[in-house]
Amino acid sequence: MDYKIMARLPADMLFDFHHLSFFGITTGFGTTQGFSYALGYPAYEDGPKDNPKKRYHFQYHMAFELAFGLASEPEWGAGIRLHHRSGAYGLIAPPHTGSNFLGLFIQKSF
Repeated sequence: MDYKIMARLPADMLFDFHHLSFFGITTGFGTTQGFSYALGYPAYEDGPKDNPKKRYHFQYHMAFELAFGLASEPEWGAGIRLHHRSGAYGLIAPPHTGSNFLGLFIQKSF
Protein backbone atom coordinates (compact mmCIF):
# COMPACT_ATOMS: atom_id res chain seq x y z
CA MET A 1 0.00 0.00 0.00
CA ASP A 2 1.21 3.47 -0.84
CA TYR A 3 0.41 6.06 1.85
CA LYS A 4 1.48 9.11 -0.14
CA ILE A 5 -0.89 11.94 -0.94
CA MET A 6 -3.64 10.67 -3.22
CA ALA A 7 -3.80 11.79 -6.85
CA ARG A 8 -7.25 11.75 -8.40
CA LEU A 9 -9.00 12.28 -11.70
CA PRO A 10 -11.98 14.58 -11.15
CA ALA A 11 -14.94 14.92 -13.49
CA ASP A 12 -16.81 17.81 -11.88
CA MET A 13 -19.29 20.49 -12.81
CA LEU A 14 -18.41 23.93 -11.41
CA PHE A 15 -20.91 26.52 -10.22
CA ASP A 16 -19.25 29.85 -9.46
CA PHE A 17 -20.95 32.82 -7.79
CA HIS A 18 -18.08 35.26 -7.34
CA HIS A 19 -17.61 39.01 -7.19
CA LEU A 20 -20.32 40.13 -4.79
CA SER A 21 -19.01 43.24 -3.04
CA PHE A 22 -19.88 44.59 0.42
CA PHE A 23 -18.11 47.62 1.96
CA GLY A 24 -14.98 47.16 -0.17
CA ILE A 25 -14.71 43.42 0.51
CA THR A 26 -15.48 41.03 -2.32
CA THR A 27 -17.04 37.70 -1.49
CA GLY A 28 -17.66 34.65 -3.57
CA PHE A 29 -19.11 31.19 -3.34
CA GLY A 30 -18.42 28.22 -5.58
CA THR A 31 -19.28 24.55 -5.61
CA THR A 32 -18.26 21.54 -7.67
CA GLN A 33 -20.26 18.34 -8.03
CA GLY A 34 -19.20 15.19 -9.85
CA PHE A 35 -17.17 12.00 -9.74
CA SER A 36 -13.64 11.29 -8.60
CA TYR A 37 -11.32 8.35 -9.25
CA ALA A 38 -8.34 7.93 -6.90
CA LEU A 39 -5.25 6.86 -8.84
CA GLY A 40 -3.47 5.61 -5.72
CA TYR A 41 -4.55 4.03 -2.46
CA PRO A 42 -6.90 6.54 -0.71
CA ALA A 43 -5.20 6.18 2.69
CA TYR A 44 -6.94 9.16 4.28
CA GLU A 45 -10.48 7.92 3.70
CA ASP A 46 -12.81 5.86 5.87
CA GLY A 47 -13.87 2.39 4.79
CA PRO A 48 -17.28 0.84 5.44
CA LYS A 49 -18.19 -0.02 9.04
CA ASP A 50 -17.98 -3.78 8.43
CA ASN A 51 -14.50 -3.51 6.78
CA PRO A 52 -12.82 -0.21 7.80
CA LYS A 53 -9.56 -0.95 5.94
CA LYS A 54 -11.27 -1.37 2.53
CA ARG A 55 -10.96 1.64 0.21
CA TYR A 56 -12.85 2.60 -2.94
CA HIS A 57 -11.20 4.39 -5.86
CA PHE A 58 -14.38 5.61 -7.58
CA GLN A 59 -16.57 7.91 -5.47
CA TYR A 60 -18.77 10.97 -5.64
CA HIS A 61 -16.95 14.28 -5.12
CA MET A 62 -18.26 17.66 -4.07
CA ALA A 63 -16.55 20.79 -2.82
CA PHE A 64 -17.79 24.10 -1.44
CA GLU A 65 -15.69 27.27 -1.42
CA LEU A 66 -16.14 30.64 0.28
CA ALA A 67 -13.67 33.31 -0.90
CA PHE A 68 -12.90 36.86 0.23
CA GLY A 69 -10.81 39.68 -1.17
CA LEU A 70 -10.34 43.44 -1.20
CA ALA A 71 -12.02 45.43 -3.97
CA SER A 72 -8.86 47.56 -4.19
CA GLU A 73 -6.74 44.42 -4.89
CA PRO A 74 -9.02 42.31 -7.13
CA GLU A 75 -6.31 39.87 -8.24
CA TRP A 76 -5.71 38.58 -4.67
CA GLY A 77 -8.03 36.63 -2.40
CA ALA A 78 -8.26 34.07 0.36
CA GLY A 79 -10.85 31.60 1.49
CA ILE A 80 -11.92 28.29 2.90
CA ARG A 81 -12.84 25.13 0.98
CA LEU A 82 -14.54 21.88 2.02
CA HIS A 83 -13.77 18.74 -0.04
CA HIS A 84 -16.05 15.71 0.34
CA ARG A 85 -15.74 12.25 -1.28
CA SER A 86 -18.28 9.55 -0.51
CA GLY A 87 -20.17 6.54 -1.78
CA ALA A 88 -23.31 8.68 -2.21
CA TYR A 89 -25.36 6.84 0.44
CA GLY A 90 -24.53 3.44 -1.05
CA LEU A 91 -25.20 4.36 -4.67
CA ILE A 92 -21.54 4.15 -5.78
CA ALA A 93 -19.77 2.61 -2.77
CA PRO A 94 -21.06 1.36 0.60
CA PRO A 95 -22.46 3.94 3.06
CA HIS A 96 -20.05 5.60 5.51
CA THR A 97 -17.08 5.52 3.11
CA GLY A 98 -15.07 8.53 1.99
CA SER A 99 -13.48 11.62 3.46
CA ASN A 100 -13.97 15.26 4.38
CA PHE A 101 -11.18 17.83 4.29
CA LEU A 102 -11.27 21.50 5.20
CA GLY A 103 -8.63 23.72 3.63
CA LEU A 104 -7.56 27.35 3.58
CA PHE A 105 -6.21 28.99 0.45
CA ILE A 106 -4.66 32.14 -0.97
CA GLN A 107 -5.31 32.86 -4.64
CA LYS A 108 -3.96 35.20 -7.28
CA SER A 109 -5.60 35.83 -10.64
CA PHE A 110 -3.35 36.27 -13.67
